[in-house]
Amino acid sequence: MKRREFTKLGLMASGAFVLPVGFYEGSTSPIFGGDEKLFLNEQDFERIKENIKQFDWAKKRFEVLKHNVYGAEDEFYKSHWKGSWRQWSTGQYLKYIAIHYRLTGEEAKLIEIKDHLIKEFKLDQMGVPYNKLGLPANKQIWSWGMSRMNYFWAWDLVKNHPLMSSIKDDLMIRFEEVTQQYFQYEDKFIGRLGNTQFWGISAMGVMGFLTSNEEAIDRSINGKFGLKTVLENKLRDGKFWPEPTNYTIHYVLCAISLLAEASRVNEYEDLYHYVSPNGGSIKGMIDGLFELCYPVGLLASNGDAAHLVIKNSNGEILRNQYSGGYLFDDPSDRVVNKFEIFYNVYKDPKYAWVINKQKDRFCLDVTVWGDNTLTHGIPFGKEEAPSFKSSVFKEHGHALISTVEGADYWNGKSNVLHVRNGNTTQYHGNDDPFHFDLIVNGKMIYLDWDIGWNYLAPRPSRGHRNKTPISHYSLGHNTVVVDKKGPDRRRYQLIQKAEEFSDIVFSDIEDSGRMKTISLKGTIYKGVTQRRTLGITPDYLLDVFECTSDDIHTYDYILHNEGHFEFYTKIDLEDYDGFNKDYKLEPIDSESKEEGNSWLRKGKKGLVHESWQGGFTDSDGKRVRLDVGSEKGTEVFVTNTPMDVGNGWDDTPDNIKRISKPMLILRRKCKSTKFIVVHQLKNLDKPFKVNRSENKIEIITDDFSDMIELKGDSILFASK
Repeated sequence: MKRREFTKLGLMASGAFVLPVGFYEGSTSPIFGGDEKLFLNEQDFERIKENIKQFDWAKKRFEVLKHNVYGAEDEFYKSHWKGSWRQWSTGQYLKYIAIHYRLTGEEAKLIEIKDHLIKEFKLDQMGVPYNKLGLPANKQIWSWGMSRMNYFWAWDLVKNHPLMSSIKDDLMIRFEEVTQQYFQYEDKFIGRLGNTQFWGISAMGVMGFLTSNEEAIDRSINGKFGLKTVLENKLRDGKFWPEPTNYTIHYVLCAISLLAEASRVNEYEDLYHYVSPNGGSIKGMIDGLFELCYPVGLLASNGDAAHLVIKNSNGEILRNQYSGGYLFDDPSDRVVNKFEIFYNVYKDPKYAWVINKQKDRFCLDVTVWGDNTLTHGIPFGKEEAPSFKSSVFKEHGHALISTVEGADYWNGKSNVLHVRNGNTTQYHGNDDPFHFDLIVNGKMIYLDWDIGWNYLAPRPSRGHRNKTPISHYSLGHNTVVVDKKGPDRRRYQLIQKAEEFSDIVFSDIEDSGRMKTISLKGTIYKGVTQRRTLGITPDYLLDVFECTSDDIHTYDYILHNEGHFEFYTKIDLEDYDGFNKDYKLEPIDSESKEEGNSWLRKGKKGLVHESWQGGFTDSDGKRVRLDVGSEKGTEVFVTNTPMDVGNGWDDTPDNIKRISKPMLILRRKCKSTKFIVVHQLKNLDKPFKVNRSENKIEIITDDFSDMIELKGDSILFASK
């Protein structure tokens, strides 16, 4: 098939030119610019200069730019977010030098850009092919290009300065070698497009723009794995990249915006406003994130993008703060806020609202864009909080339900339920069918825990030391595990050639007065049908989990929380240390001999025949109170699992090893069962009175009396 010719929408004479002297600090040096190929052109620099003259927010960002540029590269590295590669931060530093030069004409630091380019691209060894000197000739080229994106950008901004003339021809040869390597990457190493593969496609396009290689540009936008193909064929529910949400906001939207910005600067097609025949668009992907965002700014997520602890500079775990994807108020140092770029394009009032969530106007993206308030900021027009609506995203596998909707949702005075149906994600998924998270008045009560040591485990680079990464398993989630094992078809680390699948069906959300309900149903264990029905109100969460089979099975209802668990009903308990054997868990680190090297620690077990109450408590007090329905012969277990593990158990500091989180297990051995649990969320010192009959539940308090009838997938609700 003949490749469509990719032509500019408008034709302009290109070439280098000498700009007037710098606008700031009385610089007398001319500025050499023009023929920009990547992400900022001279019109952008004029806008930035005017912003600095007129607006305090821009003046502040310019002062920070000067501070960063006047310092040494090593100082910048030590004081900024550190990725897996030094080039990530070094590239940001070089880009800031280049931007500062284009704004002021100050040349003193340009030699650093030149020296780093010579070193990084081996310009002193031009007789040797670059792929023999460090350029990956395999699938790892995706990360190589991502971590060096700002080297390309810095060069594009200063390439016409006389200082650079001696390396220009050699560097263009290296860039062409890089482009050809990306062609091989697409042709040989992409089986199914995930975020890393799309990084490679995006980098190929960037190199195409940088070297005027029309084939590379066309492949990255119109090709088999190009941007338009992504928008047409890859998105779930018309707006979601098919991986956990972190990967969208950290990587995919970054890679997409690189192509869109380069296309803008080169006056090619307006990719920002392109809409595929199926309705996919860049803006749709951005707006979709608002629909999966908790009021605190944290994105509802899953898999390897679930929630990790955050530690301060002293290595102490910060309470009630979690690493993840954030639209705003990210407490970690790996910030990926690109909303100045998006507002510049779309002028959407909710983007201005996100930007102004910061005390001082500042959007930072550590992946590539850096300080995009300085580079892309414009004066705001209207600012408006988005209107939230509870929604089910059946293809993406998420539902987010709140007791408060509309713009008031963002005030955080609501209960928000997040439910996963366990749909496979292309990469980075976990076995999380039927899992739920819960946030109450801005505080995470139940959440999808992740542990960094489990990332992609067991992995060769760590000697396969973590053989049973609990975060990947159903056991690590708030769900029911059957026969002490995961589902028949695993969802974690789904390899490229494996078929994706969905085997659990969401119902629609039903609204019955004070209660909103949703149900999930499916068969993920042979011979067992599971159905979970959840009802959320301002005061409690009702959880009904049914398991039905013709054969006897072991059903384990599992809850993970923080703090510790205590029984309010007297239950005879005894020590139990058989958890790891039950679930066939290997040690956390197969090479460690230190104490505590096990996923599930010694705990307690007891036998209960009647309904009972208990709860999770932390240093702030009670977090949630449980009223658990009876079934004769139910075993209850309480254990603890580590909250964080470093690079192996031996490398985990002692103060972190001592911190654990509680895990509650309700076990029944039978053909069929129905776990009915009321999670009381308010007035925890005043326990609800809960009456149960076969299909009816009555919840009585001083303030209300709710009658709930269970009818298949539905809950019939009446309150007085």
